[in-house]
Amino acid sequence: MSIISRCLLASFVFLLTSLNQVDACSVPVFRYALEQWEPDAYRLVVIYENEISPQLTEQIGKWKEVFEKEHANIHVSTLDVHGEIPPQDKWLLDNPEITEYPAFMLINPGGGTYPPQLVSTGSIADLEAETLVSSAVRDQITDQLVGGASAVWVFLECGIPEKDDASFEVLKKELAHHQNELKLPEIDSDDLEELKARPEDIRIDFQLLRLSRDDPQEQVLVNLLLASEPDLRELTYLTEPMAFPIFGRGRVLYTLIGAGIQPLTIEEASRFLVGECQCTVKADNPGVDLLLSRNWSEAIQVTEPEEVEIELTGVAGFQGDALAANDEMVSKMEPDPVSTDVSSAPQSEAQTVEIIDVESTSENERAAVQKENRVTGTTFGVWALLGMIAGVVCIASLGVMFRS
Repeated sequence: MSIISRCLLASFVFLLTSLNQVDACSVPVFRYALEQWEPDAYRLVVIYENEISPQLTEQIGKWKEVFEKEHANIHVSTLDVHGEIPPQDKWLLDNPEITEYPAFMLINPGGGTYPPQLVSTGSIADLEAETLVSSAVRDQITDQLVGGASAVWVFLECGIPEKDDASFEVLKKELAHHQNELKLPEIDSDDLEELKARPEDIRIDFQLLRLSRDDPQEQVLVNLLLASEPDLRELTYLTEPMAFPIFGRGRVLYTLIGAGIQPLTIEEASRFLVGECQCTVKADNPGVDLLLSRNWSEAIQVTEPEEVEIELTGVAGFQGDALAANDEMVSKMEPDPVSTDVSSAPQSEAQTVEIIDVESTSENERAAVQKENRVTGTTFGVWALLGMIAGVVCIASLGVMFRS
């Protein structure tokens, strides 16, 4: 897929997402994803011939213990190449990199429109469980997300300094701009019940990490990022830097590549992440989860409201004063000699407005108003996104003209 096509695809993703209002929520996308979306599980498939040795069975048991201890989103399964192969796993045996058994294959869960992808493969002897699920940079990503970051952008170098430095500066400048200029949506009272954080504690915060493709300590992370989309390992992209916005519990939104790391695409991704969660169903949103080591349920705590002690003094005296004042008011009142029909008594305009606005509005009427507002907002969003798509097309066309 070309860089221009990726820009267009990004715009269409946000257009389609904005149209899906069935399960909309006013909580920002990044915060809703952090609190509600469990990471999808990776598959570690152990491939063997005929039967598993006792030593391998013991080793698999140790891996499972490590994964459980680290709270990693990964499951272990086995596959006999001479046994009955499930239809969905037949493609695993077509890998030319496997020349001897037993071997392993790490497969991501896929996501959005992408099916599961092969992350890496190798000999069982080369597999280290701790390194597979954890690394310094991945721990830094999870720490920042739990700490309230809207997204952690990972800039993956291509190894060509001129390209890397130029794209990195564009990304750095644009993220700083959007962090200061973008605004969070106002959270509806109905959505506060499911929110663990106080609205005033939610902030826009974009973090940026720079990663070398040749970092020996982060090769698992590099492979995870490159497997987040099916074509990122193509020769076309080997000489281009990449940017990955990561949000929620380690979900890669999508990839910006080379010339696609530009103000327009950075803004679109940023606005999506801090905007209202237009669809709370995770499977209907773009993105692929990373393999991480984190106890998310424990890390994301409910923010309790601050308790303010109010000292009550003179309650008995206040009650006495109130009763005395009431008696005095009653004694001054005289019966109305003209009419005792309460229904015919005129009401002030201010009273009428207050009653209609606060007391008499039914739940159905309020729901109708909210629905009308959402429809109006959706219509505006569609036209705005169509305008952005047209802008992307114009920019892409100009880019083609200049390159030619």
